[in-house]
This record gives sequence, structure tokens and C-alpha cells, in this order.
Amino acid sequence: MYGYALICSPTMREFFDFAVRYQPLATPTVRLSWRTEGDVAIWQFREIYRDVMSDEVRTFLVRQQMKMTFTHVRDAAGTDNLPIRALFALPKDAHAAKDTCELSCACIYDETANELHYPIGILDRTPELGNRLTRTMLEETCERLIGQTRISSGLSGEVYQLLLSAPGQFSSMAAIAAQLGLQERTFRRRLAAENASYGAIVDDVRRKLTIEYLQTTQMSVDDVAWKVGFSDSANLRRAIRRWTNKTVNEIRANK
Repeated sequence: MYGYALICSPTMREFFDFAVRYQPLATPTVRLSWRTEGDVAIWQFREIYRDVMSDEVRTFLVRQQMKMTFTHVRDAAGTDNLPIRALFALPKDAHAAKDTCELSCACIYDETANELHYPIGILDRTPELGNRLTRTMLEETCERLIGQTRISSGLSGEVYQLLLSAPGQFSSMAAIAAQLGLQERTFRRRLAAENASYGAIVDDVRRKLTIEYLQTTQMSVDDVAWKVGFSDSANLRRAIRRWTNKTVNEIRANK
């Protein structure tokens, strides 16, 4: 849904905005943002798991995310819309020659950020498959999917955001507390003050994602189970019964 909505964006500026706003639905390994500076539109790729991975995995993921975005932009805007330059907050290594070839631009290393720079004119381009009506319908679905982060406030909202960043890999309470710079006891106490608990938030995120995937996609039950962090479809079916007192088929019929 996220990718389809991007392709249907009426303009590339809306493509850029949508990509950033709903990025948590794409289970990112970096945090995406964009800005303009003079005559340049800049994508920035901020690392969010740098401290928990090896240098080899880190460099792979940075390159993978930058090249994936390059491909998405090219597919939407046309093959003649290429970046001016790529900045890497990585040392120059044996893969540098491939970077230049695959990104079709000059690559600069040992920078302070990972960025792709495009001519600002790309923002006014109309994607070949742009369709405002289709994009609006898909945006409504994406908004419902990510809506819990908008209606939640305080620490609960931050927890929802972290969980939606990787919906298939729900971290332990201790790990989430550490990501937020809190002791586990303090984390639990602050959630309780908001009438929330970590377990309840995890369960709610799984519930919302499961219902949306079942009602708006053709994914198999096994795929949905994997996507929302269940070990198998049997566990997912039991959870659906507990959440809604309905079966998978009944949920899918209620579109």
C-alpha cells in the first residue's frame, strides 16, 4: 500500500512528503527526511540502529536504503531524473565504484550525513502513474494504519512510533526503554501514569496492523502473521478471536 501510494503521487513533491510521513509502514532501517537548499532537493538517511550492528551490516543497510530510494524516485519520475551527488557518512571502500555506477552520480565519502541531492525541479515533475483519486484512497488506508501514533501522546506515542518502525520485530520492554534513554523501572512507571503498559501497546499495534492488512491486502494469513510478529498463523487466528470475537474470514468480509 505504501509503495503503491508513492507511485500514484500526483507530483514528486507529494511523493517526497508521503515517503517521509508514512515511512514507518515500510519497516525502515534508517529514518528518512527531505529538505530543500537553494536549487537542490535533498533526501537524508539518518541511522537509527547504528549502535547495535556491525560496521559491515551498517554500511550495507545505508547503501541499500539510499539505492532503494534512488530506484523508487527513478521509477516514479522517469529514468532521466537522476541525483546530482550522493554523500556517505561512511569511509570510501571497495564498494565505492559500484556506488557511482548504481546511483549514476558522483559519490563523496567521510561526510557528516548520508544524503542524495537532486535538482529542485524534480519536485514539480508528474509521475507517469500519478492519480490523485487513487492516492487519496491509499492515503486514507495508510493514515488509519499509522493513526495510533497520532492520537497517542507522551511516552505512549513514542513507543507506538518505535514499534511501527519495525512491526515484525517487537523489541523487549528493556530494549525499548534503552532506546528512549530510560531505566526499565522509570519507563514502566511513566507508562502507568498515562494509564498504559508496554504489553497493551504491543497488543494494540498488532491488532490494528492485523485488521488493516486483512481488510486492505491480499496477503496470506501466514504472511500477515509474520508481518505483525506472530510465530505462526494459528497464534494469529487465536489473537484475532480474542480481539474481535471473529474469524479471519469474517474480518476480511467486513471491508
